[in-house]
Amino acid sequence: MLVTRIAHDCKIAKRAQAKRSALQANALWLGVHSYYLWRFASWVLVFLVIAGCSQAPSVSSKPSPSTTDGGSLSSSAPPQTNSSGANTSPASDEYVVVRAIDGDTIDVRAAGGGAIIRVRLIGIDTPETKDPRRPVECFGEEAAKFTSRLVGKLVRLEFDVERVDRYGRTLAYVYLSDGTFFNLLLVEEGYALPYTVPPNVRHADQFVEAARRAREAGKGLWGKC
Repeated sequence: MLVTRIAHDCKIAKRAQAKRSALQANALWLGVHSYYLWRFASWVLVFLVIAGCSQAPSVSSKPSPSTTDGGSLSSSAPPQTNSSGANTSPASDEYVVVRAIDGDTIDVRAAGGGAIIRVRLIGIDTPETKDPRRPVECFGEEAAKFTSRLVGKLVRLEFDVERVDRYGRTLAYVYLSDGTFFNLLLVEEGYALPYTVPPNVRHADQFVEAARRAREAGKGLWGKC
């Protein structure tokens, strides 16, 4: 009887040991495969990041145009060009500015005639002057007056990813006939702040850098507000 019980206990112990070994083997297998799956996922992520960065649009590092003659709209800076010398400013038709709504919104009409188009300048924001729910903000009237100098002038429009906002306004970068980038000019002279709304971010870095320089120089709203 004792011998039989001992043999039975031995069988039970062997079965338990076999189960433990199997579990350990499975755990090792899962651990190894999890490690390689993690490594594979990491490399895929790195590849995607690198691929995305290599395709990201670059921002021009050329010096931006500035005002002359105490804040006029003229500029001695040449139009933006690429390495071949081709003009890379807006490729659209010319428009005539017929009205300035405020510092960052204008009405234009195609030079050849047609309907009036309301344009919201991309990437910048001037102090509020037209919102009936809010008081006129500091330096808002000055910004609106500066933009009103565009009235009667020919401009070109450059578009980004989204061309119309939720209010139906055309979203654009505005260039004067001499190549002056007007959105940037407003920031450089302290009439506007950078206002980045993805996906329209083509010139975001330029606006931020221009605002930094304007703040350091105490220009416009930086020195008054």
